[in-house]
Amino acid sequence: IARSARYYEDPRGRGRIALVSAAAAYRPTSEALHAEGAAPGRPGISGLEVDPVRLVSPDQLRQIQQVACKYEYYLQSHDCATTSVPVSVTTLGSTFESAVPSLYNTTDNRLNRLQAQDFLRFVREARENADSLIVSLHADQVDDARSNTAAAPQFLIELAHAAVDSGADIVMNTGRPVLGPIEIYRADGRPPRPIFYGLGNFCWSPEL
Repeated sequence: IARSARYYEDPRGRGRIALVSAAAAYRPTSEALHAEGAAPGRPGISGLEVDPVRLVSPDQLRQIQQVACKYEYYLQSHDCATTSVPVSVTTLGSTFESAVPSLYNTTDNRLNRLQAQDFLRFVREARENADSLIVSLHADQVDDARSNTAAAPQFLIELAHAAVDSGADIVMNTGRPVLGPIEIYRADGRPPRPIFYGLGNFCWSPEL
């Protein structure tokens, strides 16, 4: 299983290091798949599904609802006018919600909770079988793409904290070609642990 830990055993008997990794930014065809019926399993990465929610003003959300309605009833006579603001609208491959003005036209990336729980199960299993545990994440999403120094998205912060709560000694993230902040996070009953939100790139070239 792609989410299973990999271990390094020190040849001098000084301990065992475990590595558990997953990616929230990946090509859809890169994810490992379980066998299904006659179809064999597919090797690949441990993917964590992230759902982007587009944040707009209430007036824009009402207009988007009307557009979605017209697409749904394009062959029928239907009144698509609305006066109330919906909670959310999913249309044309995106989900839209209203937000406070400072967040208009930004994206709130939300992690699939079931997949996150499954990933953390493997983190806890690795903790039980190693002296030190590294959790490696690959996510290039940001909190606000309009900023040149955009902070880590909330889902990544929550996942990193949960990984430390589950036993990780170090959490590191790759994905964006910039150095990110370092957080020293203290889980209940554990010493403080470092979280590296961006390791940057040692070498990168768009032509290779």
